[in-house]
Amino acid sequence: MAIQGFPNIYRLGATQSVALASAAGAGVSCVAFSTETYAVYVAWPGSPSSTGGVLIKVIDPTTAAVNSTTGTLIPSTIPHMTFQVTPGQKISAISADAATPVLRITELTK
Repeated sequence: MAIQGFPNIYRLGATQSVALASAAGAGVSCVAFSTETYAVYVAWPGSPSSTGGVLIKVIDPTTAAVNSTTGTLIPSTIPHMTFQVTPGQKISAISADAATPVLRITELTK
């Protein structure tokens, strides 16, 4: 039974820590999401700047990893977001500048 008025309440699942490369490096991907995961909470510590942030991409096992010219920019002024995913997908990420942050990815289940 769904809780009325709170459609996006999830249980916290497994968390992964992924060390990102700078924009000059290669994108890295987390481990594939479990069979019950349809959303993930992504967070990273960082200091807000006009150029900082991370580039991310939700990928399937056959999709290329993100690089410094692809993916969605999440600026450092928004250090956490929730994304809809499908079981078996992964988050691929790379820093948008010279920083090398650690991305924390938590699987969310109903």
